[in-house]
Amino acid sequence: FLPMEFVKLITSYQNVKSTMEQLGVVTMHMISTLKIVNLYFKRNEISRIIDELHYNDLTETSGSLERKNLQNKFHRKIRRLCMFFFHMGNCTSTILCATSLIHLIICKHETVYQEFCSTVQPIVISTPIHIRSLIYSRWIICAFQWMCMFLYGWQIVAHDTLFAAILIKIACNIRILQMDFKNITAESDQNITKMNYKMNQLTFQLQKLIRTCQCAANVFQYIILLQVLSSLFILITCLYVAASVPVFGIEFVFQLQYYLTVVTQLSMYCWFADEVTILFSQMPVSIYQNYWICGDQSFKRSMLINMIRMNKPIYFIIGTVAPLNINVLVYILRASYSYFAIIKNK
Repeated sequence: FLPMEFVKLITSYQNVKSTMEQLGVVTMHMISTLKIVNLYFKRNEISRIIDELHYNDLTETSGSLERKNLQNKFHRKIRRLCMFFFHMGNCTSTILCATSLIHLIICKHETVYQEFCSTVQPIVISTPIHIRSLIYSRWIICAFQWMCMFLYGWQIVAHDTLFAAILIKIACNIRILQMDFKNITAESDQNITKMNYKMNQLTFQLQKLIRTCQCAANVFQYIILLQVLSSLFILITCLYVAASVPVFGIEFVFQLQYYLTVVTQLSMYCWFADEVTILFSQMPVSIYQNYWICGDQSFKRSMLINMIRMNKPIYFIIGTVAPLNINVLVYILRASYSYFAIIKNK
């Protein structure tokens, strides 16, 4: 399917609108393929990250109800996000399939829907001549096209929801650690030995969680870079094509939905990565809020070491370029419109 899209891109270079539209689609499908390749080659590292995040769930009996409620809250958040992004990821393929199916049914001969039949093309890929000569070739090509579009959509959903679920699980473990740091003295009844043991245990959990974040960042850093760059380019193509077609036409609606899908996809990356960074930055306050006055020098020294360490921000990195946060989303939206305006005015 992807090679035929490249052939279509090469043959449509004379039409700027068609070229821009095809470039956006090809870019999205290339990124989808690279995401699945990344999942395949990094599957062992990802499995270890998931195992470590489950291992980081603390199992003390004290405060277990509050901890369980917090975990259930984040698990519901993951399920809702997966369902939402799965349905949104299917929207683009569903709209394409629906318009192609309607075209195949009502555009067989001269009809009253001339505008629809002339603007909507049921086949978006270049196909060999011997295939086009077959009986029901248009239906066969469209069925193949629909299947590939849905598979690409599911690949993107699988990768992105996995990345988001890892970020949400990290955020959940950070919240649990914050809660346990605050309750050190309350749970140990101000017993110095118990306080030191609890502090050492939580310090170990914190360091392990930081290492898990670093491993996750290393696994996804280059995919994040490709996602950000491709999102910028795809948003430019969507704006250009949408500005070149009638408002509220079929093509405009398709480009609008495509634009919103890419923005949602990028927002998911930036939002949850930024949430992890913010929660880690709040860790020193949580450590300070325990009743540390009754602790000994060892306890206070451990507190200070943890607080000093957590003053250094923990980011998910875009390649090796910049931290992934909400500012990146704002920059991409602004830059896409700026580049679109430059291209459109030329």
